[in-house]
Amino acid sequence: MMNLRFPAMVAALTLTGCVWWGPTAENFTLDPIYQDHMVLQCDLPLRICGTGDPGARLTVALAGEQTTVRVGPDGRWTAELDAMPPGGPCELVVTGRRGTPPLVRRDVLIGEVWLASGQSNMEWPLRRARNGEAEVAQANHAQIRLFQTPKTLAPGGPRQEVAGGSWKVCTPESAADFSAVAYFFARQFQRDRNVPVGIIESSWGGTPILSWMSPQSFDAPGLAAARYARDSASLTPDQLAPVAAREKRRADNEFEAWLTLIRNTYALQISEASGWNRQDLILKGWTPVTLPAALPPDFDGAVYYRRQLELPEAWLNHELELSLGVIDDCDEVFFNGQRIGATLTDTPNYYAQFRRYRIPAHLVRQQRDNTLAIRVLDLFGGGGFQSPAAALVLRRADGEGETLSLAGPWLSRVEFTIESERVPARPEPFSDRVADRERPNYPGTLYNGMIAPWTRFPLRGIIWYQGEQNVGDPRGYYRLQRLLIEDWRQQWGLPELAFVLTQLAPLQEFGARLEPGFWKREPIGNDQWSQLREAQAAVVRRVPRTGMAVTLDVGDPSDIHPIDKEPVGYRLAREAERIVYGEGPTPSAGPVFERMEIEGDRARLHFRNATDGLVAKGGKLGGFVLAGEDRRWVRAEAEVDGDTVLVHAPGVSRPKHVRYGWARYPGDANLYNTAGFPAGPFRTDAPDYLGR
Repeated sequence: MMNLRFPAMVAALTLTGCVWWGPTAENFTLDPIYQDHMVLQCDLPLRICGTGDPGARLTVALAGEQTTVRVGPDGRWTAELDAMPPGGPCELVVTGRRGTPPLVRRDVLIGEVWLASGQSNMEWPLRRARNGEAEVAQANHAQIRLFQTPKTLAPGGPRQEVAGGSWKVCTPESAADFSAVAYFFARQFQRDRNVPVGIIESSWGGTPILSWMSPQSFDAPGLAAARYARDSASLTPDQLAPVAAREKRRADNEFEAWLTLIRNTYALQISEASGWNRQDLILKGWTPVTLPAALPPDFDGAVYYRRQLELPEAWLNHELELSLGVIDDCDEVFFNGQRIGATLTDTPNYYAQFRRYRIPAHLVRQQRDNTLAIRVLDLFGGGGFQSPAAALVLRRADGEGETLSLAGPWLSRVEFTIESERVPARPEPFSDRVADRERPNYPGTLYNGMIAPWTRFPLRGIIWYQGEQNVGDPRGYYRLQRLLIEDWRQQWGLPELAFVLTQLAPLQEFGARLEPGFWKREPIGNDQWSQLREAQAAVVRRVPRTGMAVTLDVGDPSDIHPIDKEPVGYRLAREAERIVYGEGPTPSAGPVFERMEIEGDRARLHFRNATDGLVAKGGKLGGFVLAGEDRRWVRAEAEVDGDTVLVHAPGVSRPKHVRYGWARYPGDANLYNTAGFPAGPFRTDAPDYLGR
């Protein structure tokens, strides 16, 4: 493919008025992303692409600039024009053979172009945002242009063209179903910089980060499952069978090695809790719990449950049937100190099986003081008792007599908690590696269908709101987010491509009814929601030309889709402007923890983005917890001291570790800088893999 941009070069290659390298094209097209009302990226070489007769030449003209390009043997052509300043409107004109109608794209603007991607919080439409009806009614912005990429799966490989969609002038009609976050971002950016803004939305709810990464990136170490998905995407069923068998063996071996690592890592805790199923166990340190109940959303590990039972006299010396409903993931059950059953990882779909166990008649010898003991092992995601109360019953196996409900008060004790710093996330099961290719969480499929067609379209940067689907593996997400940024910069051929992340908003429990002040509870140390936010912040700290919008103050405790999207778009825009145009007179983000000093029984915390001081929004400063060497976390008192924060707590004479906003929904986190931006959650005892 040849691109001639200088008149002197064209003259040098001309003989008797004819360019030697081929005839003008008779049949030619522009790629579908080049349409009326589009915005082309200012201050970068412009790239225009399409198809045509192989070997033929075309002329591409825009805003007084012109270039001639030859169509390659594959029938595709790419023309480059010199970088242009913001402006317009103008026309893009592509001409071929004399007498063949030119292709004309009208009302073209030159400005800042951004792509907005991620999952449902990026997809959330403007009409459903806070004050959505009023916002839609006012969405008349001639200098903002919107493109909504259709949802497109492409597991077989990258697409050359988008599967529909069009550039639209921002009006109430075009903005209503457009991404609220992307709209508010574009509006703020356009207001601040007074340049045309084009915003491209490519998002799909409920999707993991691997869906958005290019197949080329799967060659990185540790992505065996993604490589398998990529390499098997084009195989026929007969070709796939031996490959799948080999992959299943590898996946099973990885899973068994992972289970062994858990047992070895927590061998001490397991040993100390031995005898948990004995009938004569002294229940010191056990806490009351009501069953059935799911485990906390961020908990992975092992938990014991015990209950004393008084049985009807008619049950003595009879076989009993125990029903526990569905337990996620695994369980072992003991009656009067004897193991009566278990559902472990060697059971197909163990995490979804309805538990029914038989209690032998010889164990049913006493009417009072019978002990039922259960160990529940949760390995990934949600866990615990998943069925309604009616499923937890005990009865005679022959069906005679009454039924005893087991719903209600039990005693509970945690055996161990799986910590992401010590144990990596669960390896993907084989079923996930050979999953239905026609689903949006198949590795690479959304990159292929919704991102790849845009990589020939120069733009300034990306705004990104994704991570909820990866919250179970913060350590893996840290690595994958960095890979995705590097990957997309390579795919666009723009190493300076700006990238602004949206930190996950607070959420306690989706769809739950929560009592006021529910968050005022004992601090917890293993919060994966906070750990993923921490990983996002670490990416911004480690990767150049990145930024982040903190959302710790705009969440909804019972809805994963908070409707307050305007602050998110505003904060993304301010960070984007910092990356593109440099530091402004005020910070573009909130206070960022830098270091800690111990002053007697107090910890003094220092921050970036706090040169004009810190404030506690709404009153007393909250959200801090403190621990000494013993790592027993207690709620702390905190106060602003200029551009630092002093933290202390009764009973902690030698503070060692501090955490702020460290919960799924930290209801009292209210640290801001004077520019009005909130601090993100942090801990001074961050794991080493995140760097400093």
